[in-house]
Amino acid sequence: MRQCLNWMREIRLLRGALFFLALLNLAACTTLKTTPQQIAPQTWPQRQQTLMQLDVWSFNGRVAVRDNNDEAWNASLRWHQTGENYDIQLASAFGQKAARLHGNGGHAVMEMAGQTPLMAADPEALMHDQLGWYVPVRGLKYWLTGLPDPGQTADHEFDVQGRLSRLQQGNWEIVYKRYMSVNGVDLPRKVDLINHRLRVKLVIDKWQIKEDTDV
Repeated sequence: MRQCLNWMREIRLLRGALFFLALLNLAACTTLKTTPQQIAPQTWPQRQQTLMQLDVWSFNGRVAVRDNNDEAWNASLRWHQTGENYDIQLASAFGQKAARLHGNGGHAVMEMAGQTPLMAADPEALMHDQLGWYVPVRGLKYWLTGLPDPGQTADHEFDVQGRLSRLQQGNWEIVYKRYMSVNGVDLPRKVDLINHRLRVKLVIDKWQIKEDTDV
């Protein structure tokens, strides 16, 4: 009888020990569990200040243009911007150079394969003469990074991250469909530019916002 009582006592002690170990294990799991850090989105003034500091940038992408007559034009696109200086290169689907437009605020040069380069003060006029369509090069310098052109009045909307989702300037509507993070900065990935004559779809595959730093 005494031996039976000893076994029962030992069983109760073992159960107590197991229960205590289970509580310790639960406490350890609770201690190790952490809450992911939430990063607050930038306000528009903060974001605007960050983007205005981007003085040298470039990207590789693709552009599709469709006019009111339903005529379409597609090309790969390489854009390099240094301050006011731009270098825009368009190539066919087979990688052959189709056009290059480069210059600055007061001077533009259009180079077409097999033709003599043309020069003018107005890059839009050169684009229209040679390609049959044009986009505002000065405005694009800002629009492509997710900024309004400071030289024009703007009507804009923002997403929950404080980024432009829609912009209206002049006779153009710019719709930002997707962004991508580049060195900690959100830059446009997919953009539509629309006016009464054209619809331009732009997809950016790779951004470069620092010299010799691919992203």
